[in-house]
Amino acid sequence: MHALIFSLLTFAGPPKFHEGQRWSYKTRKGEEKSTVLILKIEEHPKLGVIFHVRLDGLRIANPAKPESPHQTLEHTPISREAFAASVIKLLDEKAKIPDFSAGYEDWKKANGGVFTLPLAKIVETIEQGLARH
Repeated sequence: MHALIFSLLTFAGPPKFHEGQRWSYKTRKGEEKSTVLILKIEEHPKLGVIFHVRLDGLRIANPAKPESPHQTLEHTPISREAFAASVIKLLDEKAKIPDFSAGYEDWKKANGGVFTLPLAKIVETIEQGLARH
């Protein structure tokens, strides 16, 4: 029986990702309802496959307004490997993709990099950066 399950899992292979998918992921404590949306997938000559994602349902501390935490990261570039290791369950195959062009263009102009951390660690890192400013 175990061999059959293993062979079925092996045959299925890794999930196929595409733009417009909304996933649950391994979140930080208190953000269990947060989701991640694939906005764009692109191949970069130096950085490899980049997933441009949006995270919703967050509670990122806002030093300027402690009573109003940031609930969304509108554009975050992440490696395919880090994304795949973070997601849990496909929630929506064809979610509406909001306009993310401003964040994407800023990232391109800055010759931005790509996160290779799990999504929850990215959120934590961004929150720590905001706390320092």
